[in-house]
Amino acid sequence: MDRAQQVEGTQLKLNEVACPRCRLSQDVLYDVSKGRGYCEKCKLAFAKDIDLSPVGSVVASKCQQLADSKDWVGVVLETWPGPIAQEYHRLRELLRQGMVADAAWLLKDLGEVLIRIPTCVMIQDILKNDKILTNDTEQAFKIKKEIHRSLLGKAPTMNEWLALGQKCAIYILGRPKATLAFPEIAHLLSSSNDLGLLESLVAISEWRNSEFGHGALKLDYIDLVHGIGKTKGLEELLKNLHAALSKIADIWNGIELRTESGFPLMGCNSIAENHKRSHNDPHVRSLIPIFLRRVKNGPQLGLAPYIALRRCMACHSNDVFLFDRCNHPGKRSQSFGFIDFFQGHGLEVYGQDEPDLLHEANALSRIELHSFEDECSDLGGKVLDRNVVNELSEFALSSENYKSPGYLRSELNTFLKSCKDGSSRIWWLQAPGHIGKSTFISGLDPRHRNSLKEKPLAGNPWTVVFYVRREYRNSLEQFRHTLQRQLEDELNVVPGTNGLPQLKIEADKPSQNLIEWLAKFRAAAGNQRCLLICIDGLDELSPVEESERSIADFLPSPNEVPDGIYFLITSRPVEKLAPWLRRRLANRLEKSSTYTVTTDLSSYQSLLRAYFNERMNGVIDAWKKNPKSVNGNGKPNPNVLFRETIKQADGLFLYLAYISDLLANTSLQYEQIKHLPPPDRMFGHFLDQIEATHRNHTKMGGLFIRILVHLSAAAEAYELDKKSLPLDQDDWHGLPLDILSLRCNGNGQGIISPPLAYALYSLKPILGSWKEGDERQARFYLGPAGVTKIVRERYAEHVMSAHRVLAENILKRFELETSISPPATVSLRRGLWNEIDLNSSEQWQLRYLAAHIVESNTDLEKVLKEYKNGIIALCDYVQDRAIDLQKSQRHREAIRIYQVRICLLEQLKAFMANSFPSEWDERLASSYSNRGDALSNFGDSLNAERDFTVAIGIRRKLRLRLRKQWPLESIEKLAADYMNRGKNQSLTGNVKAMLASYKHAVRLREILRHRMDSHWEAEWMNNLAGAYGNYGNALRSMGRIPEAVVNLRRAIDLRQSLRCQYEGENWLRNWGNDLATAHMNTALALRSNGNYEEALLNYNESIKLQIDLQHEMGESWSLDCAYALALTYTNYGYALHQIAIKTQSEEKIVEAKNCFRLSTNLGQSLLDRLGDQCPLAWVRGIAGAYANEGAVLKDIGDLESARYAYDRAVLVLWTRKEKMKESWTSLRLIDDTLNTIQKELEDLHSIVTDRKLQIL
Repeated sequence: MDRAQQVEGTQLKLNEVACPRCRLSQDVLYDVSKGRGYCEKCKLAFAKDIDLSPVGSVVASKCQQLADSKDWVGVVLETWPGPIAQEYHRLRELLRQGMVADAAWLLKDLGEVLIRIPTCVMIQDILKNDKILTNDTEQAFKIKKEIHRSLLGKAPTMNEWLALGQKCAIYILGRPKATLAFPEIAHLLSSSNDLGLLESLVAISEWRNSEFGHGALKLDYIDLVHGIGKTKGLEELLKNLHAALSKIADIWNGIELRTESGFPLMGCNSIAENHKRSHNDPHVRSLIPIFLRRVKNGPQLGLAPYIALRRCMACHSNDVFLFDRCNHPGKRSQSFGFIDFFQGHGLEVYGQDEPDLLHEANALSRIELHSFEDECSDLGGKVLDRNVVNELSEFALSSENYKSPGYLRSELNTFLKSCKDGSSRIWWLQAPGHIGKSTFISGLDPRHRNSLKEKPLAGNPWTVVFYVRREYRNSLEQFRHTLQRQLEDELNVVPGTNGLPQLKIEADKPSQNLIEWLAKFRAAAGNQRCLLICIDGLDELSPVEESERSIADFLPSPNEVPDGIYFLITSRPVEKLAPWLRRRLANRLEKSSTYTVTTDLSSYQSLLRAYFNERMNGVIDAWKKNPKSVNGNGKPNPNVLFRETIKQADGLFLYLAYISDLLANTSLQYEQIKHLPPPDRMFGHFLDQIEATHRNHTKMGGLFIRILVHLSAAAEAYELDKKSLPLDQDDWHGLPLDILSLRCNGNGQGIISPPLAYALYSLKPILGSWKEGDERQARFYLGPAGVTKIVRERYAEHVMSAHRVLAENILKRFELETSISPPATVSLRRGLWNEIDLNSSEQWQLRYLAAHIVESNTDLEKVLKEYKNGIIALCDYVQDRAIDLQKSQRHREAIRIYQVRICLLEQLKAFMANSFPSEWDERLASSYSNRGDALSNFGDSLNAERDFTVAIGIRRKLRLRLRKQWPLESIEKLAADYMNRGKNQSLTGNVKAMLASYKHAVRLREILRHRMDSHWEAEWMNNLAGAYGNYGNALRSMGRIPEAVVNLRRAIDLRQSLRCQYEGENWLRNWGNDLATAHMNTALALRSNGNYEEALLNYNESIKLQIDLQHEMGESWSLDCAYALALTYTNYGYALHQIAIKTQSEEKIVEAKNCFRLSTNLGQSLLDRLGDQCPLAWVRGIAGAYANEGAVLKDIGDLESARYAYDRAVLVLWTRKEKMKESWTSLRLIDDTLNTIQKELEDLHSIVTDRKLQIL
């Protein structure tokens, strides 16, 4: 029978589609034009698309019969402990609603609580009441160890819970009844009785494991109910379960589970009532004990910590949580996992909150752990088989969903072959959205081509790709660095004696500069092949101000592009481009070769048909074998099927692929295609189907929502983080599978559970997956365009709640750390926080914490008040972590960590306003200073200058607020900020501002000198000398040499005075190098003024001090000192070279050569020792030493040695560049040096050639 019959107009009568409310009606009317349905039986009007879930009336009717069966044991529903009774009751309700899939999953949960509740009761009864255990005997130790080993070692599976329960039951039944409070509970899990409960639980678990695992919309629900062959169905399983429970129905008579306040937790409604009572109650404690007691004045047994009411971080209610596992046993980060079977939520509780469990776990970690021997049949563990996990990781990574757009490749090949002089070398592909433009570009991209099994274009042109994405900030720096990196890799350019060209994004003529840059790159590779530049998604460029430069400004006009270089640009049709973009392009692309794709283009239609045929081959073959649901004549008609599919997809590839995948995965039936909504509502409709199969109020439905919500929240946090950080970042690739599992399952180990695998398979049509290189697991993200927006709109409150929970969890973690041992000193704090071991999810939470706080739209006042100490503790932790990262030259990571600290302190400051403590303002200023330092080392001097300016502003306000109470140390810190800002202003060319900053530093340190008088600290005296030195250097750079010399001599005088005061107290070790630097800087100024004689004296004094320091320190001589000596040799050699040129002194030029040789030897040893960790400024200086050596050698006629020296200079710079591709912004410091050396080398090449010609 057809599932839909025409009634009148646009109304359909649906025969086998259940009403979302009554699930039984066969009289559902559906208005296609309005997208609304109406159930004639229960009078429900559908407010969304028609429910096409596979639960038809036959299945629903059978489920109703099972729910109405007289076999249900009323005593269990009414008088058993709430956690068991509620699962039994909800199983019945799910069947009554026809929700077979959820009922099947709930059977497993029912089995879990039927095992865990009595096991936990027996454990507590033994530990608290057995007289043997009250004595400190070997037998008592052995019993406790076995119990704790089972619970607190590796996470117990259902099988291991049952094994432990059976052992406890055997032990209890072998003891006198008078010694324990509730010995009768042991009969529930005793293997000596013939109750049939254990056999029933084993059968249920085996059935669940065999039937589920590959998605919600692909199950045969009729077979689930009735069973096939020897496989039992739901009907038989329930019958056996009812029979087993009826035999032990009275076992809980006279026993009551109750809270500390006396609220009874018995019967199927008690858990829900308790949930409502405590929901969002701010006064509810995080843990409330639960007791088991006899109703008639009997004994009482506390069940905490294994069973207790706990505050759920997800729903903010106090629900019954059962012990689940111990996470990270033996580590400082040790925690305990608990699970709430009512909501399906997990909870991680840190060891500090569970001192008893923590004590036992720590004791356990000191003894040898042995696993239990399995004593009963396998009930199915919590961990998936490894091949299932691997399959999950790979399901979206293959080329099965890619179909080569041959017609576009053919057109592009024709274009490349037909280009002649004067013809356009820009191919502009214009097409509507969702047609497959980015898919086409991915097939050309060398980075993805192999995985898609795609061949290169004709002639195998070098191909580089830049993807424009609307949701991410595509900066000019990102554009430049992305293309540069790809050009180097694709062209496989070796620098040799020539470096590689750089794109100048500030050039006056950006498009012309881009063309010249590409041409030079191609020439560097020998012009062996054509170069194809692909820019995908031009229409997705973000608008910019009129005064700002855009990537669009770099696009050339066709007549600017030379032979051998081609551009491929994709966008929507030109009339669909934003007005600002059309103005920017200014008809530059008007004469491009344009190729337009429309949905009725025959070659495009052929691609759709080819993709459809490939995806549907297996399905059509299956239909031929089982044609009952296809056409009236029972013969599948692929042509009709394709026409229905392409019509429903509006001819757009994205939606045709989606529908084809649903059909191929059997998640969608042929007769359902015509009832699908329009494309703009199609993904929402898919989510409707998931919700119809697994209602939101069910535990499985909640898991689906958590997956979608956490993927959405993670993407939001990434987007905000990317916008706020001054770093170029890769596109979003999703959450790693283990972190997604950890967040959705709520435990601390990220186990990939069977329900999670089932849910991910169900959501496969709307998920994307990514895995690359050494990634251990795949990452998952919301895949097709538009899905993220739908999820965020549909689950807006859930997404905000996820942000809040992720933020609060990490803050609570550090709040707990402060309660253990609040640090008394900075050194203690560093030692304490460095021991904190964050799990993988916590590391991600910390990374995006600032974004989670902003996106949560939460009550910041409440959060900041509740976790104030935790925020400060966290700030100290990230500060220490960032400092460690900086020490290892991982500046990019350090910048991200500082961002977290800054955001938290700024939020706290805004909340506390005038009550924000001064010492915390000092913390905030230090955060900006430290991030500025990291940005400076990263090469981003402009943002570094901004951070130092903010730090200066904070400290100046502190100075005004505190006045005389302002600590002297803060004056020194403010001066240091001015010094650092001046250094970065010098790098950005802001000379006047640099001079002003250094002048402020001098003035502040002179104030400090005046205030401290005779108590002036030696270190601060040396810092004042440093301020005079930098101020003098700044004056020298501006040509104000006499003033520079005066200030530089002040630096020398101060350090000489320091030398006189502390000569006998390791002066040389502490400040000898600084005095040597002061002499060198003075020599530079004197040399600039033509006073070479006095300059040489200062160079000699500097070198003498540094050599004395080297001898004094021996093996502990620092690398900084070694570089300072190398730099002094370079400058001394340069001065000698200049004198030699003026005086024609051979003696001086030999001395200069020797100085440069000493400098390069020292520099090379530093490079060999430090490798990638060598600071950029040092790389530049060492390369300069080689270049200067080459200049001297050239002058004395040793051209081969000169060429070698120049080659070494280029190699030093290039090696650094090649190894730092991920941090291109860091390399601007050495670009100018590299270009200068290249010019010198080219000149030297011509000289060598001329000399050889003369010899010939």
